[in-house]
Amino acid sequence: MTQIIKPEKKTPEVADIFHQHIADYKAKYPLWPEHRKIVP
Repeated sequence: MTQIIKPEKKTPEVADIFHQHIADYKAKYPLWPEHRKIVP
């Protein structure tokens, strides 16, 4: 039977990058009211 090999490191997702850089984005650009509903 073939063994399934899982990667040791998790592949970054868009959400990971978003959460890591949202503070920098908010410091440079104002968020619209619609965006504030979904951005922490």
